[in-house]
Amino acid sequence: MNTHRTLFAIIQNRSRSIAAALAVLLAFAFAIAARGEEKPFKVGWSIYPGWMDNALMEMKLEKDRPTFLEQRCKQFGAKVEIVKFKEYIPSVEALAAGKLDACAMTLGEAFSIPTDSGVKVVCILVDDFSNGNDAICVPKGWTWKDLHGKDIMAEEFSVSQYLVWRGLQLNKLPLETISFKNTPGDECSKVFIAGAERGKPVAVATWNPHVLRIKATGKADLLFTSEKIPGEIVDMIVAREDRAKECQNAIKAYIAAHYDVMRYFSDPKTRDKAIRAMTVAAEMKKEDAALFKGMLDATRFYLTPKETAEFMDGADLKEQHNRVREFLKTFKAFKGANPDAYQVEFDSSFVRAAE
Repeated sequence: MNTHRTLFAIIQNRSRSIAAALAVLLAFAFAIAARGEEKPFKVGWSIYPGWMDNALMEMKLEKDRPTFLEQRCKQFGAKVEIVKFKEYIPSVEALAAGKLDACAMTLGEAFSIPTDSGVKVVCILVDDFSNGNDAICVPKGWTWKDLHGKDIMAEEFSVSQYLVWRGLQLNKLPLETISFKNTPGDECSKVFIAGAERGKPVAVATWNPHVLRIKATGKADLLFTSEKIPGEIVDMIVAREDRAKECQNAIKAYIAAHYDVMRYFSDPKTRDKAIRAMTVAAEMKKEDAALFKGMLDATRFYLTPKETAEFMDGADLKEQHNRVREFLKTFKAFKGANPDAYQVEFDSSFVRAAE
C-alpha cells in the first residue's frame, strides 16, 4: 500500500510539473503571438517637400531590393504604417483624435490642434525648415508702404499668417498696418492671378507650389519670404507622448528609414532619381520635376542625425517654440484657458540613436 501511494505521489507530482511547464510554454507562445499582432506605429503625412521622405521610404527605389522601411522594420523587429492624407489639417486632427500615433506638421499646428485639445505631444524628428517656400506675394513694384490699409489674403493661424506677422515685426510696422482676409492657402494663387488679370491687384501670403506659380506670371514681387527667417518655419514629425513611450523600436525604424532617404536624396548618383520619385509621389506630372526641384531648393533639409539633434537641442528652437506660441496667442487661436503653459516637447534621443 505504501509503495503504491509513493508511486502515485511521484506520478502525480510529475503530472503537475508537466502541466506547469506546459502552462509556461503556452503563456510564452501566446506572448509571442500577441507581440506579432501588435498594432503598427501609424504615421500620417500630407504632400509637402519636407515630408516626401514618407513616400520614398515605402517605394521600391532599387530593383530586387526591399524598401528602406521594410529593411529597417526587419532590423528593429517593428511595424510602421505610413498613412497619406489628401489634406494637411485633417491629418493633424487625426493625431489629436487618436487615429494616428504620429504626424508630419509644423510647430504652429502642434500647438493649436493637439496641444490646445489637451493632448500631450513630442517632436521626435525635425525634417527641415522653409528657406523660401513661403512668401508674401504682391503686385510688381509694391513695397511695405503700399500695404498700408490694405487686405492681405492668408490662411488664418497658418505659417502664411505667421510670415506676415514676422515681416511686420522685422520691418518695425504695427500689426494694424494691414487687415487679414482669411483665405485657404491653396486658393491664394488663383485669387492673385485672377486679380492681376482683371486689373484689381491683391496681396497674398502662401506656400509652394503656389508661390512659384504666382512668380511665373511675371506680375508679382516676393515682398518677404521664409528665407529671411531661417530656422523659424520648421517641419516636424510629432508623436502623441503616450504612444511614443510604447513604440520605441518602431520610432527607431522610422527614423532610420528617414535618414536612408536623406542619403539617397543627397547622393549625386541618385539625387535626380529621388527628385523624380518625389514629383510622382506629390501627384505631379513627370515634366513638373523642375518645378518640384524649385520647391526642394527652397527647403533646408537636415541631412544627418548629428545636425538634426544639434538643432533640436539648441537654444534657437527653444526661442522659436515660445515665439510661435506668442503668435498664436496674438491672433487668439487657442481655446484653452492657460496657453502660457502650453509646451511641445522635443526628444532628440531617437535621432541621436541613428548616428
